[in-house]
Amino acid sequence: MIKNLRVCDLENQLAAEPPYRFTFEYEGFEPKKISAEIIGNKGDVIWQNEEDFRLPYVLANAELERLKDYTFKITLMDEKGEKCYAATDFKVGLLGDFGKAEYIGSAFADTAPVLHKVVDVTSTENAVLYLLTLGFSRCYINGVLVSDDYFAVNSDYHKRDFNHMKLIYPLNDEFSYSQYYRAYDVSNLLEVGENHIAIILGNGWYNQCARIDEGHMEYGEPQIKLMLKTKNDTLISDDEFESVESNIIYNQLFIGEMHYLETPLTPALFGDGEISSVMVYSPKNAVLRAAYFPADRVVNRIKPSVVFKNEDYTIYDAGRNLSGIVEVTTSAEYGEKITLTFAERLKTDAEGELSTGSAG
Repeated sequence: MIKNLRVCDLENQLAAEPPYRFTFEYEGFEPKKISAEIIGNKGDVIWQNEEDFRLPYVLANAELERLKDYTFKITLMDEKGEKCYAATDFKVGLLGDFGKAEYIGSAFADTAPVLHKVVDVTSTENAVLYLLTLGFSRCYINGVLVSDDYFAVNSDYHKRDFNHMKLIYPLNDEFSYSQYYRAYDVSNLLEVGENHIAIILGNGWYNQCARIDEGHMEYGEPQIKLMLKTKNDTLISDDEFESVESNIIYNQLFIGEMHYLETPLTPALFGDGEISSVMVYSPKNAVLRAAYFPADRVVNRIKPSVVFKNEDYTIYDAGRNLSGIVEVTTSAEYGEKITLTFAERLKTDAEGELSTGSAG
């Protein structure tokens, strides 16, 4: 039996790019021969190969078309001539070409702005959203979150001005630069006719400008580039998007975030607020690549224990060192300020105080 058949390391692959690598597992079978083929959506065989079985993967040097659908089929045969089969559908990715999509951002870049646009589609079939983020982003269609992914794919983005960076160490080498995008099936989020697309955009690593211990590491203002493609429609990021402030009024990786909870997020996702034109940025000299590696996601929920409490604050212990998000239920009155401070340990010389520095 063949199982866990993957295309370029992912199941349900929406952005396969060369070299096309197909991996699988098998059990209850001792293969001696392996044959594989890639089939077009009209049933035509685009590529095929047969050879002695060595390892459970296939590399196909096929010439496949950008954004087209294909089927990969594999056959294993043992020494008795017994066979087992497996097949999976996949879509070819952007192949380095985002079409006419532009890098767009916001004049509200110091906050976490929402980039918003109303679009019309004539079909919801085979709808895929391709999203590239320089910074962090979360995308919504008709108010519904597209994915449970957290944080955009980090990369080296593009070249920076070493003189501006003022690093504490020499860095005079030449590098190559990559930018990664993800592809999402959004067929079930769209409706024929009018739809709202909204992206809440944070600084992330791209505009980390608060911590300068090593130098000025920021690249610039956060930006996104996107393309929404259905069976009949192609929609792109352009200067027709609008920008509106969200309820996140400050965000920096090493400092934290400030949320103004009097203003809920949902209205901003639909463009309710002070509207500004988006910023359109110049192209970047970097290689565009599909992201095959897993995204950050919530994988566990932990209820912390109280280890200290007084009339001013409470200290909770999650029991381990981790990366995560805090959910807060509070009886605070309207207008009160809630501050969350994080640390790896308590001070050893003072009861009920967090150790937030490098020592102690």
